Amino acid sequence: MEFKREYIKLILNQVIIFIIILVPLIFWQPFFDPFGPAQLMVIRVFIPFFILIYLIFIYKKENLIIKNYFFLIPILIYLTISFISIFFSINKEISFKYFVELFLTIIGAFLIYNVLEEKIFKKLVFFVLFVHIIISIYGILQHYDMDFFKWNTNFSGRPLGTIGNPDFFATELLIPLFLLMSYMVFNKKHKIITGIFFFIIFICFIFTKVVGAYIGFISGLIILIATIYYLKKEIINDFFKKHKILIAIGIILFAISLVIIYPYLISFVKEKFSDKKRSIIHRMLMWEVSLLMIKDYPVYGTGIGTYRLHYPYYQGIILNNEKNKVYDYVVTWMPHQNFLLIGAETGILGLGSFLLILTVFFIINYKIFIRYKISDPLALGGMAGIFSILASSFFNTFYNIPSTTFLFFLFLFLQNSFLKTKEIKIRLDKNILLLTTILTAIVLVYIIASDGKTLLSNVYLKKANKFVKDKDYQKAINYYNRIISLKPVELTPQMDVGYFYFAAEAYRENGDLKNAMEYYKRDIAINPYCPEVNNMLGATLGQSGNFDESIKRLKLAIFVAPHYEAAISNLATAYMAKGDKVNAQKVLEEFLRNNNKSEKIKEMLDIIKKMQ
Repeated sequence: MEFKREYIKLILNQVIIFIIILVPLIFWQPFFDPFGPAQLMVIRVFIPFFILIYLIFIYKKENLIIKNYFFLIPILIYLTISFISIFFSINKEISFKYFVELFLTIIGAFLIYNVLEEKIFKKLVFFVLFVHIIISIYGILQHYDMDFFKWNTNFSGRPLGTIGNPDFFATELLIPLFLLMSYMVFNKKHKIITGIFFFIIFICFIFTKVVGAYIGFISGLIILIATIYYLKKEIINDFFKKHKILIAIGIILFAISLVIIYPYLISFVKEKFSDKKRSIIHRMLMWEVSLLMIKDYPVYGTGIGTYRLHYPYYQGIILNNEKNKVYDYVVTWMPHQNFLLIGAETGILGLGSFLLILTVFFIINYKIFIRYKISDPLALGGMAGIFSILASSFFNTFYNIPSTTFLFFLFLFLQNSFLKTKEIKIRLDKNILLLTTILTAIVLVYIIASDGKTLLSNVYLKKANKFVKDKDYQKAINYYNRIISLKPVELTPQMDVGYFYFAAEAYRENGDLKNAMEYYKRDIAINPYCPEVNNMLGATLGQSGNFDESIKRLKLAIFVAPHYEAAISNLATAYMAKGDKVNAQKVLEEFLRNNNKSEKIKEMLDIIKKMQ
């Protein structure tokens, strides 16, 4: 019997290593968003599989051992509030999907930490570093235009890694960077190879050119140096005493170098600021939107996973302010600020419980480094890595990146391993444990089937869109109908519109306005404030003679995106078809006051004026 338990334990450890490697490494090009859905599938499938093996492992002993109860209570509070937010969601199905993914990520990370022994612990860190060295090498190749997968996006030499975007890829590299730095300082063995690995990841990190991640790195570096100084004050002071001349020469050379490169540095900063100015404006817009959401939904938020669904409406409020007339509609699915994202979607209660988890983390690290003065490289690297991600979170999100979120929570929990805490043994009823195991197996099968449908739907969507380009509408419609019959919850949050919209466009281009309107409406039900869908539904309703409903939809599209020329043109046309030349002229003139370069709108206005 003991042999069987050891065999199950071996499988359990291998599944953990498999998850650690695969989550950051996997991507799949047939997805419209090649990295996110693929990584989430690993979490949705293999973490339930890990939990299933874990339940089998503890079945005979009937005891659940919890290594650390400090984290358990704030985690459960946070997940409970996130779950409650579903009931306030504009789309409960999407919110439930996001909750399940967050639940599996956090609980999976917690149980992996809970089951790990010290020898496996070190193996896990090795595999974390190993996989990030691989994706960093891949990122460096991308920088030099040697990407053998050729992603469909181009960031001018900024590496994407397997994460698909340099902004998020940079944050993904923070924890391995600080782990390697800590090992270089405290580990006596393998310093050269550790230095080489650090150099590879650091060079890739620099190539990403992500200011928020750089700020996170500097923040983590400051706390790392401060902690090392506190732990090894005598050694550092001794070094400075023995090498005063060398340090003085180094400072002088640095000062001379700074004087020489100063003009080039200023030029570089100005150039980069000019490039980033538009991005900064957009970020500020997204943050303002988040604050408006929190103001309107202060307790439980808009519902987990629904930021992108509410964003267009709140952005419309800001863009219609007279002082913001120069700014255009921005497409996004998150606010590029992790704390605001949590606050907007789960309210002050959700953000407060998340901060409670972080408070426990800081208390644990206070005990590790200040009270007990533990100088373990893993403890130091993990602490600095988590801190750097939190700092960079003020300028970007990491919740939309499954691998970074998983890594964040895993190392958050692992910090407690350096404190000697009493284990809690929870006696489990054998029948309840058996029932839980069976239910987990059923859920696993269901998830595999659902993810299979999502994979197939992505393949079908790409085929269907290709047929539309070739004007073979019937074949495209057949594929769209296959997707609809599969009922995927969400193909990717990065898509501006849903798959119903693509089907509607195929029907419209094929001359079938009735079915086009039906599918536009089904897309609106999922994403009610999307300007593109409201515009096309409004235009189609106008073509069908339903002018009042057409005008209503087109007004919403323009409210959300005030510079939307096609929607303005369609609205003026709808007013003209209704016989309301005054309002048609009014909307065109208002548009031209803010967009005086539109020749099409000028021509429409001239025609209307001549008709009066």
